[in-house]
Amino acid sequence: KPIISIAASIVLVVGILILQPWKWFDKEWSEIYAEHKNDVALIYVKSAYIATVQGRPLSTYLDGYNELDYCYLDEKGEIFSGIARSTGTGFFISPDGKMLTNRHVVSCSEEEKKNEEFVKRAIQSVLLQNDLTKLAANVEVNYTTLSVGIVQNDTYIDNENNLIPCTVLKVSDKPELDVAVLQTNSKSIPAGSTYVDLSKSTPTEKLSVGYEICTIGFPKSFIIGQTSVGLEANNQSGEITQERGVYEYGHNITIHQGASGSPVYDKKGRFAGIIVSGFLGISQGYNHAIHPSPVIEFVEKSY
Repeated sequence: KPIISIAASIVLVVGILILQPWKWFDKEWSEIYAEHKNDVALIYVKSAYIATVQGRPLSTYLDGYNELDYCYLDEKGEIFSGIARSTGTGFFISPDGKMLTNRHVVSCSEEEKKNEEFVKRAIQSVLLQNDLTKLAANVEVNYTTLSVGIVQNDTYIDNENNLIPCTVLKVSDKPELDVAVLQTNSKSIPAGSTYVDLSKSTPTEKLSVGYEICTIGFPKSFIIGQTSVGLEANNQSGEITQERGVYEYGHNITIHQGASGSPVYDKKGRFAGIIVSGFLGISQGYNHAIHPSPVIEFVEKSY
């Protein structure tokens, strides 16, 4: 009898370890945040509309005057000389420093591509006013991402020199799939960071109206994220509010600019998608996220 009792106990313990019943139950959002807050990093992008003539900077033909070499558009669509700086959120997916984010965070969007002609005409107008007709006829303008860097969660940053440099490896060529993969130039995950196991994702059939989800990221970038204890990711929860087909679903999680690319988790801590877009301001609550399935398929086909 003692032998049978011991054997039964061993079988019970092994069964519990295999089945792991504690994973069947939902977690508190605070547990999800503690588990996944270091998956994310703030993405910092420098970009500009670059003016050239025959592949050389426009300033080459203007005795070194470089105010027209780099330009950007502000939120009102007005042109300024200089380099634009924008932010988003990304999250690590592997020990070698690969990250996922939205395509529009790290590469040229259709809107920015369309604005190339607008910026070109503005530069041509300045050149024509200075009787530089031939130069105006040959100027070219291209929107370019100059650099991409990240800031780890739970760290301090004083200036752009503290950024961890990254390279954009691949962007989706499907208009409906707004995702991109980048990687740290060191090809390693920074010390203190963690990564999302994409194999542990929410089943597609679960992602229906009413399903509870949360996101961790950097809405309003440094405005909200920068605290007295360093850069801290923000956690917001809500639920799915709309089915939108194979690629996206609607949700009511509050988001702001800078949250693009944030990972979404369910109450079991599983990967449930990526924040992609929304109606900001007075229309909060009508936002979109990308389903995990097409994201995982994109990553698997890329590497």
